[in-house]
Amino acid sequence: MRVTKENIFQMKQRLKQEIDQYEQQLTVLNQKLSTFEKIPELADAILDYNTLTGEIEARTHLFQLFTSPPESLRHPLVKAIFFSYIESAETVGVDVVDFLVNDFLQQIRLDIQNGEDDDVDLIQSEYKEYIIPGKIIAEQFNEIEDLLDEMNRFCKVIHPKYNTMQAREVLVYAVTRSIASDTRMEPTIHYVREVPSQYLTSEDRVTLLDTIEEHLAILRFEKTKQQNVAMDTAVEMLAQRQSDPQ
Repeated sequence: MRVTKENIFQMKQRLKQEIDQYEQQLTVLNQKLSTFEKIPELADAILDYNTLTGEIEARTHLFQLFTSPPESLRHPLVKAIFFSYIESAETVGVDVVDFLVNDFLQQIRLDIQNGEDDDVDLIQSEYKEYIIPGKIIAEQFNEIEDLLDEMNRFCKVIHPKYNTMQAREVLVYAVTRSIASDTRMEPTIHYVREVPSQYLTSEDRVTLLDTIEEHLAILRFEKTKQQNVAMDTAVEMLAQRQSDPQ
């Protein structure tokens, strides 16, 4: 998909509308917080507050990126933090992740074709750190092999003796990187288990499935931790409310 200025404008409009909606919900929730008198109810409200805040922060982060000129994606400082934009987009939706990665890919292709990215390690880095993990998080599994083949072609032009099976290391790294930042594991499990790939060995698949299991355990731990913190905060808020004379 070619990303146009009109597409970016529409994405900015969508993000702004969603930010406004979440801010309205947050205002309503803020007004209701003082009315909750039971710990479980207040704890649930605190979790909702944190979720709404996270949704707003993710969209604001992306909005700021899309407000910059498209070519800013090629700037080293933006590249250095680009994965944070992918993580924010994952909070919004897989379609936004795909849109963002397509925008980035469009700019990277320009750099490579113009000879600005003329190093094999640099090209591999852009694919394994951003493009392939982004496509995995976006659940665009049907594009991954073609993108790895494209990376290989670019690298072959620069270094004719380049070994195309280096794409295997790129893919394994990219899947591992995507797992660490994704919250929707079922599609990735499907990809690792069932989607054919000339670059993934059976041993790679076993290792990646183990990595997914470890990440799922982390997600469960983090969810429990957030619930416990919310309960503790609710207890403190109610105790403070009772101790403050009105």
